[in-house]
Amino acid sequence: MGLDVTRLVLDILNNNKDPGSLNSTFIVLIPKRKNPSSPKEFCLISLYNMIMNVVMKTIANRLKQFLLELKKKTKGKKEVMVLKLDMSKAYDSLEWDFVVATLCHGGF
Repeated sequence: MGLDVTRLVLDILNNNKDPGSLNSTFIVLIPKRKNPSSPKEFCLISLYNMIMNVVMKTIANRLKQFLLELKKKTKGKKEVMVLKLDMSKAYDSLEWDFVVATLCHGGF
């Protein structure tokens, strides 16, 4: 199974495989007690795809190396800008086309 996961992650990262089918989350309501009668008596659990977690962590690690190079730049006339995004808050409002174009422009 590990080899299959590795191949799929690398296919998404290096060959632009569409991760659409993996990019979903299941929401589960677990009752906190027997016979719950209101929504607050449930615990909300989100079950996300582990493969997308690996993909996102890999992208973050690749970006980290790139950003460390920018941090060391102290001389020169070429200006550099770094944009830090809180993806957990912006996820619902970001267009994937924009994310892909930005990463491609940065050489990723």
